[in-house]
Amino acid sequence: MAWCGATQWRVLENGFGLGLNFLATWQLWQRDPQRPATLIYDATEAFVPTADDLRRAARPFPDLHALAEALATGWTRLRQRGELRLDAGGAVRLRLREGDALPALQAMEPGVNSVFLDGFDPPLNPAMWSPALMQSVGRLARPGAALATWCVAGSVRRALTAAGFSVVKRDGLPPKRHCLVARKQPAAPTR
Repeated sequence: MAWCGATQWRVLENGFGLGLNFLATWQLWQRDPQRPATLIYDATEAFVPTADDLRRAARPFPDLHALAEALATGWTRLRQRGELRLDAGGAVRLRLREGDALPALQAMEPGVNSVFLDGFDPPLNPAMWSPALMQSVGRLARPGAALATWCVAGSVRRALTAAGFSVVKRDGLPPKRHCLVARKQPAAPTR
């Protein structure tokens, strides 16, 4: 795992949705004996689900039921405070920013290790895929940070490249034909 040896790992998800990426990341963190001591998960979401929505979304995944219940139980606190500390005295921190993604990303501090871009299709939700938003993601990502998304639109590939990512289109998993993976490149040396 990329996080082996790190004391802290920070994930950014633009488009939290029903929380399945968070739950899968939390589960992976729990199961890895070489995990970092702290997992910080920053997320944006314009249309925040209910606690029951979270439980319902996890139903097809029995391994996630206990984690989904823990998340749903703390959901009201998360919505009130913007942060929820979970697992082993708060070693997992979920920070959810409600509302439009661009202002939320612009307010965050850099230092992200991994990025999930999960907005709806660019023609249906162009603000989630704008060049300005991709620049904000690029500003937040550490050199070497990994990024993944199901969106393979050419405009998104170009915006990510302009934001400092090396982008590769790959075969997806059914029902998606393709996906993008990207890695944040180190800043070019100044002269």
